Amino acid sequence: MKSTIHHQIRAAWLAVLSVLTLCGCCCKHRHCHTTGTSSEAEPSDLPADCRPTPKLARFDFDTTIKFEHELNLDQGAYRWFRLQGNAFVPLQETAKHKNVTSKELKILSLRPEDLAHYAYLKDVPRPNYKDAFCENRVYSLMGYTNTGGTITVWGTPLTSSGNSSANTCNNQPCPGAYAKKVDFDWGWRPISSTAPCSVQDGSTSTQPSTKVRYWGASTAPLCGCSGTLNIPSPNPARIYTFTLYFPSGVTPLNPHPLIINNMNPEP
Repeated sequence: MKSTIHHQIRAAWLAVLSVLTLCGCCCKHRHCHTTGTSSEAEPSDLPADCRPTPKLARFDFDTTIKFEHELNLDQGAYRWFRLQGNAFVPLQETAKHKNVTSKELKILSLRPEDLAHYAYLKDVPRPNYKDAFCENRVYSLMGYTNTGGTITVWGTPLTSSGNSSANTCNNQPCPGAYAKKVDFDWGWRPISSTAPCSVQDGSTSTQPSTKVRYWGASTAPLCGCSGTLNIPSPNPARIYTFTLYFPSGVTPLNPHPLIINNMNPEP
């Protein structure tokens, strides 16, 4: 199963990459609603207000994750960790990971297998994963490709159960009951008011069962069934974020893709 999922991720990424001429780009988070690799389990359920800080970067280029908070270094030595299951595993200085004991972690030549949750933590004693999330020390690294007006962005799933009927689609509660989700919490802006904007689950195996919800500045959240959502009256003055919900028994890829049409990431 692990090798099959990894093959699906790699095949999908290479299929998109084969038609691209990439230019270097690394983005800084602007907007977030209040709210891995295939061999890693997802972290267990987290409180609703404990969310990682999103970080978006383009595949095949170097990216830097910078810890922005002040630290009292007298309390102990700090370093970068990667979340595996419910435990943070220390990163080692390698050809892939640079500055693992600095506040600015550098990851060279971003690949799908680099997408995960990273944290800058005190080495001893090491906090548990829930404390790290709730203390805003965790970063969710997303990667994307861009071809024409279509962006495919990959994010790491979180186990986060809920049951919301705030919206409906096809006369169903939306998102309804869910067991996992992927927050694509970067800010996305329509390229124009006339180009049709939409998002969809990028995996054909899960799309029939997933639901996607968006938040847009100054507008109520809307929700779509079958992993697809058309955005009515796209407004380039608004910033949108998306969450993909998975019901019990539906397993997301890790990382999992979302296809975004006629929108650009915030710089």
